[in-house]
Amino acid sequence: MIDALTINFILVILSLIYFLMSITIYFVRKEKYLLYYSLTFITLTFVYLLLFFQQVFPDWISFILMNSLVVISQIFVVIGVRSLYKQKPFVPRFFILFVILVLLMAYFTYINFNINVRIIVISIGVSLYLLDNLLFVYRHSNEVIPTINKSIKIITVISAINWLSRIFFALYRNVEVKYLVDQGSTTSIYYLIALISMSIWFAMYILLETSQSVYDLKQKNDELSKLALIDNL
Repeated sequence: MIDALTINFILVILSLIYFLMSITIYFVRKEKYLLYYSLTFITLTFVYLLLFFQQVFPDWISFILMNSLVVISQIFVVIGVRSLYKQKPFVPRFFILFVILVLLMAYFTYINFNINVRIIVISIGVSLYLLDNLLFVYRHSNEVIPTINKSIKIITVISAINWLSRIFFALYRNVEVKYLVDQGSTTSIYYLIALISMSIWFAMYILLETSQSVYDLKQKNDELSKLALIDNL
């Protein structure tokens, strides 16, 4: 299996490429939800950079800031979906949950150091954001085209399963090594899952853009057809 550092380097490059591609699409389309997804990928780029140099930085950067960025990347996904559905992007509960997660991370880093509990805290936090996203999509399923709605549901569920699996891992295996990059095959598996997950979200990004572009074009064609019919009358 490829070592963890190599996979981490691939993740840095890949997330940066995804950001550059997505931000380019945003500047062409000027849709707000596309900007939020672009911010997801640049946030993940910083996450993987911090992981790469985790042993160099102090704990507040290596653990608290890095995990905070992981949560923020998921928040960008959720508010991107809400923006796509023409709803208020940010709601107070997102901020409240984020503050709670940061405080818990600080507690289990400085006061009662426990890697397993920290993994569980982050995994539960991200899963809650994804659950919120899933419920939101179900409540507003009539506001976007069915292809987009179904795709968001499926990818949200897959991502939630990924994060929930980390909870079971933390419950049944005691992590004693402080840094993620030193945890051997476990880290490689985690990175591979992260790579697949990020690629799935990028695939959804492309699907959103393509489907929405086709839908917008169809709407404009329908409007032009109606105008032509009126002129003929």
